Amino acid sequence: WYYAETENGTGTLIEGANQSTFEKSNITTPDAGYYYCAVTQNSEIGTNTVTSAPIKVDVKVPVSIDVQPSGAEKTVGESAELSVQAKGNGTITYQWYKNNTNSNEGGTLIEGANQSTYTISNLTVANDAYYYCEVRQVFEPDNTDTTVKTNPVKITVAKVTPSIEIPENTGSVDYNGTSTFTVTPSTNQA
Repeated sequence: WYYAETENGTGTLIEGANQSTFEKSNITTPDAGYYYCAVTQNSEIGTNTVTSAPIKVDVKVPVSIDVQPSGAEKTVGESAELSVQAKGNGTITYQWYKNNTNSNEGGTLIEGANQSTYTISNLTVANDAYYYCEVRQVFEPDNTDTTVKTNPVKITVAKVTPSIEIPENTGSVDYNGTSTFTVTPSTNQA
C-alpha cells in the first residue's frame, strides 16, 4: 500500500502494509490524502504489477469555536460588532440570532447576518438584547453536518437624554446694552 498527498502524486510506501487489506487506526488530519495498492505477480513469463485506483480519505475535523463573541455597552446611535472565530474543515457557515433571554436556544434568526462578524449600525433600544451565533459545518460529498453555538452575549443599549446646563445669570445690563449667555450641552444616560 502507498500514500500520496495528491490524487496523481507519487506515493510513499507504507511500511508493513503488504496485505490485501490495509487498516489504519487513530486517524488524524495529516492522514488525509490518497491511498492505493500495487499488486505484483511473479510468474514464469515475467513480473506483472497492477495498481489500484487511488482512494481519497478525508479526515472530518469537527467544527469548534476558537474565539467567542463579546458583549458591549453602547448608547443609541452607536454601532456594535459581534465576531466569532471557528475552525474545522469542510464548508463552514454562520447564522446570528437575537434573543430576549440569556440563552443560545429559541432566538430569532437575523436575516442577512450570516458571516463570522455581525455589525449592528445605528443602535436603538430595540437592539438591547442577547445575541449568539450558530456555526454549521458541512462535509462533502455525503453532506453530513455538525453544528455548534456560541455563548449568548448581551448588547446593552443605553438611551441618551440630552440636557442643557445653564450658568447662573448674575449681574446687571445697561438699558439698550448687550449681554451674552452661553449654554453647555451634555448627555445623561438613562
